[in-house]
Amino acid sequence: MWQLTHSTKTDDSKNLELARKSVAALKARKDLGFLRLTERSDLWTTSENRAREIRKSSHRLAILGMGGSSLGGRAMIQALHKWNSTHEIDFLDNVDADRFWKWLKNRKDIQETHFVIVSKSGNTIETLTMAEFADQHLRASGHKKLSASATVISEFEDNPLMRWARKEGVGALEIPKDVGGRFSVLSPVGLLPAAYYGLDLSQIREGAAWALTQDELIARLTAQTL
Repeated sequence: MWQLTHSTKTDDSKNLELARKSVAALKARKDLGFLRLTERSDLWTTSENRAREIRKSSHRLAILGMGGSSLGGRAMIQALHKWNSTHEIDFLDNVDADRFWKWLKNRKDIQETHFVIVSKSGNTIETLTMAEFADQHLRASGHKKLSASATVISEFEDNPLMRWARKEGVGALEIPKDVGGRFSVLSPVGLLPAAYYGLDLSQIREGAAWALTQDELIARLTAQTL
């Protein structure tokens, strides 16, 4: 586990005191679920189990999601890149129709690709449009429909994406209601691709839990940006 414990930059005393107060105020809030994601064992377990299932039949993962629905997972994969990983991940967060069409058309392994459709609200129009486009392409090409090889990540609420998942029997993982999209990397949004890629979720969880205990370090790093 990597541990960042020191900085070579001198702290401004006023900024440091302000940062300390801000960190304390942030951690005192009970409405911010992302601060307690390391305690949500169910999210870690379901993500790892689902990734294990997907790896058995697919060697490529296609993440359909906008903004925070893809950036967290992308950052984790890029930061902890494994040169010997046998599984590939594509993060498709650009709604340019030509670019997406070329990706679909050039995928020779499309039948071995598993699609992960990510939308916290379940009604992100760009994400739903890409999913519909992918489904149409698969059907027109004589392949199985999208729902036959897909996973949904969303709030467990009554929304268009979850209704589709229930209707089609698509597996779903939860984004907790109190976790904002841009802070969801330690929810299934980031954990599923990480586990699929072959990263050790127990080490990621240990590191995240350790980081949350480092109030002074967080304050010092924050002060340096003020």
